This record gives sequence, structure tokens and C-alpha cells, in this order.
Amino acid sequence: MCQSEFEKCGNLNLRSVPFSANEQIIHEKTKVIFIPPIDDKDRFAKLHCIAESSDKIIEINGKLIEYTDPEKNDCMIPDAFYELDLGGDSKQTILVRRNVGNDAAGFYTHPNEDCLNLGLTCEFETHYFTPDQSARNHAQEYIPQVLADLSEEDKQEMVLCVGELVITPRSI
Repeated sequence: MCQSEFEKCGNLNLRSVPFSANEQIIHEKTKVIFIPPIDDKDRFAKLHCIAESSDKIIEINGKLIEYTDPEKNDCMIPDAFYELDLGGDSKQTILVRRNVGNDAAGFYTHPNEDCLNLGLTCEFETHYFTPDQSARNHAQEYIPQVLADLSEEDKQEMVLCVGELVITPRSI
């Protein structure tokens, strides 16, 4: 990585171990729950993702981070940025962005952060979402410890998105 890319992206101390997959990973039915509290910029504090396929389950946790797009447009609402821990043996973390103010928004990597994501692209596209009891049921099943720490008001604010997750090594 060249120095100018590093300076452009900034030092976020993301863990960086090469991803072990040789081909793209696609999970057609992925569930992502966006977890409050929601800050004054309409950004969820955390996300939790369960991607199931016939041969394995991937669990991804993400947390909101303070990051400024190096090529931001002052005329647009800034995206929310999340550090995703891809888990498993890879110990890889990547930076994704999500549109603010749209509960159905997915998340994705962006070329502006290529230097941080070490050859991985990631995109979650929402097919449908539900901000009701389904979100709380999902949280109770997969992350009961997180649900237990939320206020009743925050439990009402959770959003469950179901869609497709695609993680691709850049070389494909």
C-alpha cells in the first residue's frame, strides 16, 4: 500500500489478515439487524449479520465508527460507517458504509476505502425489511445478550433487513 493511500484513508487500526476465500461468497438469504441506540445523526450503533448457506453460517458483527469520507460531498448527507468483523479464521475487518435515514438501506464497501479493505468488496442488498416483532425475535434468537442490555424504547427501534450478502476478493 502506498503512503498516499494510507494518508488518504487514515489510520483506523483495522485488523488486516488476508481473507482466505479464493472465490466470491454469496448468501442469498442473509438477515441483518440494526441495533440502537440511534444517535443524533440517525445512525444505528451496531449491526449483527447472520448469513446462512447450505455448507456454513457466517456471523458478522459491526459497530459504528467515526470516519470521514476522504472524498465527501458537502452537499450530501454523510454515510454511516461501520467496521465489520468477518469472524472465523480470517480475523479480517472491513469498513462499509450505509445510507443514513433509510431503514431499508443495505451496506457496502466503497472504492474510497480500498486501501483499508485489503482487496475485499462487501455488499448487502436489502430485499425487504421489518421494524417490528420480527426484529426482536431475531435478536432474541441470535443475540440475546445484546437484547437484554437494551431499553424497551431501543427494542422498539430495531430494524431487521433480509437480503443478499456478497463478499468478493478484489482479484476476482
